[in-house]
Amino acid sequence: MMTRTAFLKTSLAAAAPGAAAGRPAAYLSSKDRRWRLAPVTAAAMGTPGLTLHIDPSIGYQEILGFGGTYTEATAYNLKRLSAPLRRNVLQLFFDPVRGAGWSLLRTTINSCDASSGYYDYTKGSANPEEFNIQPDIDNFMLPGLQEALKISGAQFKIFASPWTPPVGMKDTGLFNKGSLLPQHYAAWAQYMVRYLDAYRAGGVPVWGLTPQNEPEAYEQKWDACGWTAQGMTEFLANHLIPRLRQSHPNVRLLLWDHNKNHMLKWLETMLANGTVRGAAQGIAHHWYEDGEAKNFGPLAEAQKLAPHLPLLATEQGVFGVKLLDGDVAELYARDLLLNMQHGSAAWVVWGMAFDHQGGPNHAGNFNHSPIMIDVEKGRLYLNPSYYYLAHFSRFVRPGARRIRLSGAPETLPAAAFLQANGDVVTTVLNPGGEQVHTAIHAPARRAMVQLPPGSIATVVFPAQAS
Repeated sequence: MMTRTAFLKTSLAAAAPGAAAGRPAAYLSSKDRRWRLAPVTAAAMGTPGLTLHIDPSIGYQEILGFGGTYTEATAYNLKRLSAPLRRNVLQLFFDPVRGAGWSLLRTTINSCDASSGYYDYTKGSANPEEFNIQPDIDNFMLPGLQEALKISGAQFKIFASPWTPPVGMKDTGLFNKGSLLPQHYAAWAQYMVRYLDAYRAGGVPVWGLTPQNEPEAYEQKWDACGWTAQGMTEFLANHLIPRLRQSHPNVRLLLWDHNKNHMLKWLETMLANGTVRGAAQGIAHHWYEDGEAKNFGPLAEAQKLAPHLPLLATEQGVFGVKLLDGDVAELYARDLLLNMQHGSAAWVVWGMAFDHQGGPNHAGNFNHSPIMIDVEKGRLYLNPSYYYLAHFSRFVRPGARRIRLSGAPETLPAAAFLQANGDVVTTVLNPGGEQVHTAIHAPARRAMVQLPPGSIATVVFPAQAS
């Protein structure tokens, strides 16, 4: 748990930049929480057990960002906190110096499972003229984002995803089952644009949009809407894309937004349509059904199919509360690193600040989140996953490019990045039971760090003067 005073002490200490004098800086976190973004010595000498080599001249994908998911559950928890504690939570996520510096945030259009109940903006009506954003004002969705954008140094992009249209537009009349009726395609597109209008008017611009969360989910215990690839293509080409071009031409359209093992057939259908191919600006994918995210083959195939579209890992979640569980942190970091190695440009965790019981969640689908809150006692639990993910979100900023890193075995996942300012950042995960003495070679420079069992380390080589 963490109090306001402890937050200030921890965050300020972790932010001390050892690279200020031109020397490499190293930061360490461990699954047992002994180290939490702690500055550690990056020695220049010593005998390594592992040697990594960085080659900045060979670059790969540009990074869009790292972050999490803001749902009504998090908004509900934040609303119930005192104003000072709520600000501390937002600093922990969005302050790039004293916090994690999240740069990408997913949010929901209408309710999802991580909500206190079903809701939409027309009270179930199929008529978009009845749209009213008031539910997102009352439940703190919009005010919470307004406060987050005011955090010092906060720079994050927001993309939105619907779980279901209003029930009056569906063939079942149910939130958790059915499909959008074709006669309501135009109304649903108009509804989405009105959402974008309302958020823009509230000072919260939306950067990106996925047209449906998990479009193959026809029925769930929670909010869902099933599509076919052909139906989605028609909806996008004839309804949503024309409206976006007219009213929100800068909003990025992100395709798919479901499990990567089913993405290729959908992409083949959607991208065969010239309007969709010309408007799409990314491919979103989830990690479910792949065990521990072992199957990354579809990402390579997607890049062959659409090399112009960045890949975004938009939902990775763990079911169950798992309070202070270091294994979750390790699982997330491993998946993030493998996503980077296989071409993904962004990685977004499911959840943000659920309560200490993993909710609220109207479907009983309680989940882990990086920070968990005992709202009644005003206590924050910073899970190891919060610190592990901050090794990426704080140190690898949008606009960075992944670069070649050699020497890392599969048992020690790692990645290197070249920042826009010239800094070189390397992160190494040690999920094993033995300490690893690691040497990292950048051009004309070297740093050595000790990775205890069950830890993650980031080394920052500051830009060299030209």
